[in-house]
Amino acid sequence: MKTDNNGVMTKQDEAVEEKVTTLLPLSVLSGLCDANWKERLSAMEKMTEVCFVILSLWQNIAKKFLALAVLEFPSLSRMYIVLQRSISPNLQR
Repeated sequence: MKTDNNGVMTKQDEAVEEKVTTLLPLSVLSGLCDANWKERLSAMEKMTEVCFVILSLWQNIAKKFLALAVLEFPSLSRMYIVLQRSISPNLQR
């Protein structure tokens, strides 16, 4: 938990913390601050899984958006092919 010089969280810090807690379970957040390295490692692995899910969702949105754009603007088809090739290998672990 980040605080200003007086030890008080700012409104911006609170907003960021609120957004993070919607994406990551509290067990992950507390694990990241744990003194036990195994707990921190486990929390990082869980956080990585969440990040891959989010990345996968955004990439699927980008693919669908570009596929619709190609229907309207055929000149974008080359960009669509490049995007398809660049995204697919990045999702494999």
